[in-house]
Amino acid sequence: MFYKILSHIAAWNEEANHHLVASVPVNWLLLMIGTILSLIGFPFFIDTLKAPMSPQTVTIDAVLDRKAPEWITLSGEFRKDLTLQIGVKDISTGKMFRIDGTYVPLVNPDSGKAVYVSVEAKELDSLPARAQISGVIESLPYEVKREHSKRTPITEVDLSTQLMIEKDRHPSVYMAGLIGFTITLLTAIYGIVISTLAVKGNTIFVHVPDRHLLARGLTSDATAEGVTVTGTFTFSQQSFTQRFLGVRSFWSIDDAGRLIFEANIDASEVTRLGKMIEEKKGHWTLVIPQDELKMLEAGVLFIAGASVPSIKIKGKNGDTILSFRSTDERQAFFTRLVAQSPATHVR
Repeated sequence: MFYKILSHIAAWNEEANHHLVASVPVNWLLLMIGTILSLIGFPFFIDTLKAPMSPQTVTIDAVLDRKAPEWITLSGEFRKDLTLQIGVKDISTGKMFRIDGTYVPLVNPDSGKAVYVSVEAKELDSLPARAQISGVIESLPYEVKREHSKRTPITEVDLSTQLMIEKDRHPSVYMAGLIGFTITLLTAIYGIVISTLAVKGNTIFVHVPDRHLLARGLTSDATAEGVTVTGTFTFSQQSFTQRFLGVRSFWSIDDAGRLIFEANIDASEVTRLGKMIEEKKGHWTLVIPQDELKMLEAGVLFIAGASVPSIKIKGKNGDTILSFRSTDERQAFFTRLVAQSPATHVR
Protein backbone atom coordinates (compact mmCIF):
# COMPACT_ATOMS: atom_id res chain seq x y z
CA MET A 1 0.00 0.00 0.00
CA PHE A 2 2.86 2.40 0.85
CA TYR A 3 4.47 1.81 -2.54
CA LYS A 4 1.14 2.40 -4.29
CA ILE A 5 0.69 5.72 -2.48
CA LEU A 6 4.24 6.71 -3.43
CA SER A 7 3.62 5.71 -7.03
CA HIS A 8 0.53 7.92 -7.28
CA ILE A 9 2.54 10.94 -6.10
CA ALA A 10 5.46 9.98 -8.35
CA ALA A 11 3.18 9.74 -11.38
CA TRP A 12 1.69 13.17 -10.60
CA ASN A 13 5.15 14.65 -10.22
CA GLU A 14 6.24 13.13 -13.50
CA GLU A 15 3.22 14.46 -15.38
CA ALA A 16 3.54 17.92 -13.83
CA ASN A 17 7.25 18.04 -14.60
CA HIS A 18 6.55 17.41 -18.29
CA HIS A 19 3.94 20.12 -18.76
CA LEU A 20 4.23 22.76 -16.04
CA VAL A 21 7.35 24.80 -15.35
CA ALA A 22 8.69 24.36 -11.80
CA SER A 23 5.72 22.23 -10.68
CA VAL A 24 7.78 19.59 -8.92
CA PRO A 25 9.53 22.18 -6.68
CA VAL A 26 6.05 22.91 -5.33
CA ASN A 27 6.60 19.73 -3.29
CA TRP A 28 9.51 21.33 -1.50
CA LEU A 29 7.59 24.59 -1.06
CA LEU A 30 4.75 22.69 0.61
CA LEU A 31 7.25 20.83 2.75
CA MET A 32 8.88 24.11 3.81
CA ILE A 33 5.49 25.63 4.70
CA GLY A 34 4.58 22.51 6.65
CA THR A 35 7.89 22.66 8.51
CA ILE A 36 7.31 26.28 9.49
CA LEU A 37 3.79 25.47 10.69
CA SER A 38 5.18 22.50 12.62
CA LEU A 39 7.74 24.69 14.38
CA ILE A 40 4.89 27.00 15.38
CA GLY A 41 2.37 24.30 16.28
CA PHE A 42 4.48 21.62 17.94
CA PRO A 43 5.11 23.65 21.12
CA PHE A 44 1.33 23.75 21.60
CA PHE A 45 1.35 19.94 21.50
CA ILE A 46 4.03 19.91 24.21
CA ASP A 47 1.87 22.27 26.29
CA THR A 48 -1.04 19.86 25.81
CA LEU A 49 1.01 17.00 27.24
CA LYS A 50 1.81 19.13 30.28
CA ALA A 51 -1.79 20.27 30.77
CA PRO A 52 -4.06 18.43 33.24
CA MET A 53 -6.18 15.63 31.82
CA SER A 54 -9.27 16.61 33.85
CA PRO A 55 -10.72 19.84 35.25
CA GLN A 56 -9.78 20.89 38.78
CA THR A 57 -12.57 21.18 41.33
CA VAL A 58 -12.63 24.65 42.90
CA THR A 59 -15.08 26.99 44.63
CA ILE A 60 -16.88 29.98 43.15
CA ASP A 61 -15.01 32.20 45.59
CA ALA A 62 -11.65 30.90 44.30
CA VAL A 63 -12.70 31.75 40.74
CA LEU A 64 -13.67 35.30 41.71
CA ASP A 65 -10.39 35.73 43.61
CA ARG A 66 -8.47 34.68 40.47
CA LYS A 67 -6.98 31.69 42.27
CA ALA A 68 -8.34 29.00 39.95
CA PRO A 69 -6.83 27.37 36.84
CA GLU A 70 -8.39 27.81 33.40
CA TRP A 71 -10.24 24.46 33.34
CA ILE A 72 -12.42 23.88 36.39
CA THR A 73 -15.40 22.13 37.96
CA LEU A 74 -17.82 24.17 40.07
CA SER A 75 -20.81 23.37 42.28
CA GLY A 76 -23.59 25.79 43.13
CA GLU A 77 -27.18 26.85 42.62
CA PHE A 78 -28.48 28.18 39.33
CA ARG A 79 -30.56 31.36 39.55
CA LYS A 80 -32.52 31.20 36.32
CA ASP A 81 -34.60 34.18 37.42
CA LEU A 82 -31.46 36.34 37.08
CA THR A 83 -30.55 35.07 33.59
CA LEU A 84 -29.02 37.52 31.09
CA GLN A 85 -29.71 37.07 27.39
CA ILE A 86 -28.28 39.12 24.57
CA GLY A 87 -29.36 39.19 20.96
CA VAL A 88 -31.46 41.15 18.49
CA LYS A 89 -34.73 42.77 19.56
CA ASP A 90 -37.81 43.68 17.54
CA ILE A 91 -38.00 47.51 17.59
CA SER A 92 -41.80 47.54 17.57
CA THR A 93 -42.32 45.15 20.49
CA GLY A 94 -39.00 45.42 22.30
CA LYS A 95 -38.88 41.62 22.56
CA MET A 96 -35.92 39.54 21.58
CA PHE A 97 -36.41 37.40 18.47
CA ARG A 98 -32.84 36.10 18.08
CA ILE A 99 -30.80 35.05 21.08
CA ASP A 100 -27.02 35.19 20.66
CA GLY A 101 -26.05 34.28 24.22
CA THR A 102 -27.58 33.02 27.47
CA TYR A 103 -25.83 33.58 30.80
CA VAL A 104 -27.13 32.12 34.08
CA PRO A 105 -25.63 32.97 37.51
CA LEU A 106 -24.24 30.01 39.46
CA VAL A 107 -24.39 31.02 43.13
CA ASN A 108 -22.52 29.83 46.20
CA PRO A 109 -25.45 29.65 48.70
CA ASP A 110 -23.10 30.12 51.68
CA SER A 111 -21.37 33.32 50.53
CA GLY A 112 -23.92 34.62 48.02
CA LYS A 113 -21.18 35.15 45.43
CA ALA A 114 -21.92 34.17 41.86
CA VAL A 115 -20.28 33.65 38.51
CA TYR A 116 -22.12 33.57 35.20
CA VAL A 117 -22.31 30.33 33.19
CA SER A 118 -22.69 30.45 29.42
CA VAL A 119 -25.27 27.90 28.25
CA GLU A 120 -27.33 27.19 25.16
CA ALA A 121 -30.72 28.92 25.16
CA LYS A 122 -32.47 25.58 24.72
CA GLU A 123 -30.79 24.30 27.92
CA LEU A 124 -32.24 27.02 30.11
CA ASP A 125 -35.51 25.31 31.03
CA SER A 126 -33.82 21.99 31.79
CA LEU A 127 -31.13 23.38 34.11
CA PRO A 128 -31.46 21.91 37.62
CA ALA A 129 -31.68 24.15 40.67
CA ARG A 130 -28.39 22.80 41.97
CA ALA A 131 -25.66 21.44 39.72
CA GLN A 132 -22.01 20.69 39.18
CA ILE A 133 -20.60 22.01 35.91
CA SER A 134 -17.24 21.92 34.14
CA GLY A 135 -15.84 24.46 31.75
CA VAL A 136 -13.30 27.16 30.98
CA ILE A 137 -13.02 30.56 32.68
CA GLU A 138 -13.48 33.52 30.36
CA SER A 139 -14.23 37.23 30.66
CA LEU A 140 -17.81 38.34 30.10
CA PRO A 141 -18.40 39.64 26.55
CA TYR A 142 -18.75 43.40 26.22
CA GLU A 143 -22.46 43.16 25.36
CA VAL A 144 -23.13 41.15 28.52
CA LYS A 145 -21.19 43.61 30.68
CA ARG A 146 -23.22 46.45 29.22
CA GLU A 147 -26.51 44.68 29.89
CA HIS A 148 -25.27 43.68 33.32
CA SER A 149 -24.53 47.31 34.24
CA LYS A 150 -28.17 48.24 33.64
CA ARG A 151 -29.40 45.80 36.27
CA THR A 152 -30.33 46.84 39.80
CA PRO A 153 -27.99 45.17 42.33
CA ILE A 154 -29.53 42.20 44.17
CA THR A 155 -28.96 42.11 47.93
CA GLU A 156 -28.74 38.37 48.45
CA VAL A 157 -26.62 37.65 45.35
CA ASP A 158 -23.31 39.34 44.49
CA LEU A 159 -23.33 39.75 40.70
CA SER A 160 -20.40 42.12 40.48
CA THR A 161 -18.33 39.49 38.65
CA GLN A 162 -16.73 40.15 35.27
CA LEU A 163 -16.08 36.44 34.71
CA MET A 164 -18.07 33.60 33.23
CA ILE A 165 -17.69 29.86 32.73
CA GLU A 166 -18.12 28.41 29.24
CA LYS A 167 -19.94 25.20 30.10
CA ASP A 168 -18.65 21.86 28.73
CA ARG A 169 -15.75 23.51 26.88
CA HIS A 170 -12.20 22.20 26.95
CA PRO A 171 -9.20 24.55 27.06
CA SER A 172 -8.04 25.81 23.67
CA VAL A 173 -4.60 24.34 24.35
CA TYR A 174 -5.98 20.86 23.60
CA MET A 175 -7.31 21.85 20.19
CA ALA A 176 -4.12 23.80 19.40
CA GLY A 177 -2.07 20.80 20.50
CA LEU A 178 -4.08 18.45 18.30
CA ILE A 179 -3.68 20.75 15.29
CA GLY A 180 0.03 21.18 15.98
CA PHE A 181 0.58 17.44 16.30
CA THR A 182 -1.45 16.70 13.13
CA ILE A 183 0.49 19.26 11.07
CA THR A 184 3.81 17.94 12.38
CA LEU A 185 2.86 14.32 11.66
CA LEU A 186 1.59 15.07 8.14
CA THR A 187 4.67 17.17 7.40
CA ALA A 188 6.93 14.34 8.57
CA ILE A 189 5.09 11.80 6.41
CA TYR A 190 5.12 14.16 3.44
CA GLY A 191 8.84 14.78 3.97
CA ILE A 192 9.54 11.04 3.97
CA VAL A 193 7.51 10.60 0.78
CA ILE A 194 9.14 13.51 -1.06
CA SER A 195 12.62 12.55 0.10
CA THR A 196 12.06 8.96 -1.00
CA LEU A 197 10.87 10.09 -4.42
CA ALA A 198 13.78 12.51 -4.73
CA VAL A 199 16.28 9.73 -4.02
CA LYS A 200 14.53 7.30 -6.34
CA GLY A 201 13.89 9.86 -9.08
CA ASN A 202 10.12 9.27 -8.89
CA THR A 203 10.77 5.58 -9.57
CA ILE A 204 9.35 3.03 -7.12
CA PHE A 205 11.11 -0.19 -8.05
CA VAL A 206 11.20 -3.24 -5.78
CA HIS A 207 13.59 -6.12 -6.45
CA VAL A 208 11.74 -9.45 -6.79
CA PRO A 209 13.88 -12.38 -8.03
CA ASP A 210 12.35 -14.27 -10.97
CA ARG A 211 13.77 -17.76 -11.48
CA HIS A 212 12.03 -18.16 -14.85
CA LEU A 213 14.24 -15.48 -16.39
CA LEU A 214 17.31 -17.51 -15.43
CA ALA A 215 16.14 -20.36 -17.67
CA ARG A 216 17.56 -18.93 -20.88
CA GLY A 217 16.18 -21.69 -23.07
CA LEU A 218 12.60 -20.80 -22.08
CA THR A 219 10.70 -19.26 -24.95
CA SER A 220 7.41 -17.40 -25.10
CA ASP A 221 4.86 -16.72 -27.78
CA ALA A 222 4.34 -13.19 -26.44
CA THR A 223 5.82 -10.31 -28.40
CA ALA A 224 7.87 -7.56 -26.83
CA GLU A 225 7.70 -4.97 -29.58
CA GLY A 226 6.57 -2.24 -27.20
CA VAL A 227 8.34 -1.81 -23.87
CA THR A 228 7.53 0.74 -21.18
CA VAL A 229 10.78 2.49 -20.27
CA THR A 230 11.72 4.58 -17.25
CA GLY A 231 15.01 6.38 -17.71
CA THR A 232 16.88 9.36 -19.12
CA PHE A 233 16.09 10.01 -22.79
CA THR A 234 17.90 12.33 -25.23
CA PHE A 235 15.80 14.70 -27.34
CA SER A 236 16.35 14.41 -31.11
CA GLN A 237 20.02 13.47 -30.69
CA GLN A 238 20.67 16.83 -29.01
CA SER A 239 22.44 17.43 -25.75
CA PHE A 240 19.18 17.97 -23.90
CA THR A 241 18.15 15.01 -21.73
CA GLN A 242 15.26 14.35 -19.37
CA ARG A 243 14.15 11.50 -17.18
CA PHE A 244 10.72 10.02 -17.90
CA LEU A 245 8.52 7.57 -16.07
CA GLY A 246 6.83 4.76 -17.98
CA VAL A 247 7.25 5.83 -21.63
CA ARG A 248 6.02 3.37 -24.25
CA SER A 249 9.01 2.71 -26.52
CA PHE A 250 10.21 0.49 -29.32
CA TRP A 251 13.58 -1.18 -29.01
CA SER A 252 16.38 -2.59 -31.13
CA ILE A 253 20.01 -3.69 -30.84
CA ASP A 254 22.52 -2.10 -33.21
CA ASP A 255 25.68 -3.64 -34.67
CA ALA A 256 27.72 -2.52 -31.67
CA GLY A 257 25.41 -4.46 -29.33
CA ARG A 258 23.86 -1.31 -27.85
CA LEU A 259 20.24 -1.53 -26.69
CA ILE A 260 18.30 1.40 -28.17
CA PHE A 261 14.83 2.63 -27.18
CA GLU A 262 12.90 5.15 -29.25
CA ALA A 263 9.75 7.09 -28.39
CA ASN A 264 7.74 10.11 -29.52
CA ILE A 265 7.28 12.31 -26.48
CA ASP A 266 5.76 15.72 -25.90
CA ALA A 267 7.62 17.25 -22.95
CA SER A 268 7.15 20.86 -24.04
CA GLU A 269 7.26 23.29 -21.15
CA VAL A 270 4.36 25.70 -20.72
CA THR A 271 3.34 28.10 -17.99
CA ARG A 272 0.07 27.75 -16.13
CA LEU A 273 -1.28 30.45 -18.46
CA GLY A 274 -0.56 28.24 -21.46
CA LYS A 275 2.44 30.16 -22.81
CA MET A 276 5.06 27.95 -24.47
CA ILE A 277 8.50 28.19 -22.82
CA GLU A 278 10.34 25.50 -24.78
CA GLU A 279 9.04 23.06 -27.35
CA LYS A 280 10.35 19.56 -26.77
CA LYS A 281 7.89 17.51 -28.79
CA GLY A 282 9.43 14.91 -31.03
CA HIS A 283 11.77 11.94 -31.19
CA TRP A 284 13.54 10.87 -28.00
CA THR A 285 16.06 8.03 -27.67
CA LEU A 286 17.67 6.12 -24.84
CA VAL A 287 20.85 4.18 -25.63
CA ILE A 288 22.32 1.54 -23.29
CA PRO A 289 25.88 0.39 -24.04
CA GLN A 290 26.48 -3.34 -24.29
CA ASP A 291 28.73 -3.43 -21.23
CA GLU A 292 25.79 -2.27 -19.09
CA LEU A 293 23.71 -5.30 -20.13
CA LYS A 294 25.85 -7.81 -18.25
CA MET A 295 23.79 -7.79 -15.05
CA LEU A 296 20.06 -7.08 -14.86
CA GLU A 297 17.72 -6.99 -11.86
CA ALA A 298 14.21 -8.48 -11.96
CA GLY A 299 11.49 -6.80 -9.95
CA VAL A 300 8.25 -4.85 -9.85
CA LEU A 301 7.72 -1.21 -10.82
CA PHE A 302 4.95 0.65 -9.03
CA ILE A 303 3.49 3.35 -11.26
CA ALA A 304 0.26 5.33 -10.71
CA GLY A 305 -1.00 2.79 -8.21
CA ALA A 306 -0.40 -0.24 -10.47
CA SER A 307 2.43 -2.76 -10.27
CA VAL A 308 4.02 -4.26 -13.38
CA PRO A 309 6.80 -6.84 -13.91
CA SER A 310 10.06 -5.08 -14.70
CA ILE A 311 13.79 -5.36 -15.29
CA LYS A 312 16.28 -2.78 -14.01
CA ILE A 313 19.46 -2.06 -15.93
CA LYS A 314 22.04 -0.37 -13.73
CA GLY A 315 24.02 2.11 -15.78
CA LYS A 316 26.93 4.47 -15.23
CA ASN A 317 24.74 7.53 -15.79
CA GLY A 318 21.60 6.29 -14.04
CA ASP A 319 19.31 3.28 -13.91
CA THR A 320 16.87 2.32 -16.65
CA ILE A 321 13.79 0.27 -15.83
CA LEU A 322 11.97 -1.75 -18.48
CA SER A 323 8.42 -2.71 -17.57
CA PHE A 324 5.98 -5.01 -19.31
CA ARG A 325 2.27 -5.74 -19.33
CA SER A 326 2.84 -9.35 -18.27
CA THR A 327 5.56 -11.76 -17.18
CA ASP A 328 5.24 -13.45 -20.60
CA GLU A 329 6.19 -10.19 -22.33
CA ARG A 330 9.10 -9.75 -19.96
CA GLN A 331 10.23 -13.31 -20.67
CA ALA A 332 9.95 -12.75 -24.42
CA PHE A 333 12.07 -9.61 -24.17
CA PHE A 334 14.72 -11.34 -22.06
CA THR A 335 14.86 -14.33 -24.39
CA ARG A 336 15.51 -12.09 -27.39
CA LEU A 337 17.98 -9.97 -25.46
CA VAL A 338 20.02 -13.02 -24.43
CA ALA A 339 20.07 -14.19 -28.03
CA GLN A 340 21.75 -10.89 -28.94
CA SER A 341 23.91 -10.57 -25.81
CA PRO A 342 24.66 -14.06 -24.39
CA ALA A 343 26.61 -12.68 -21.40
CA THR A 344 23.45 -11.17 -19.87
CA HIS A 345 22.50 -12.31 -16.37
CA VAL A 346 19.56 -11.53 -14.09
CA ARG A 347 19.67 -11.13 -10.33
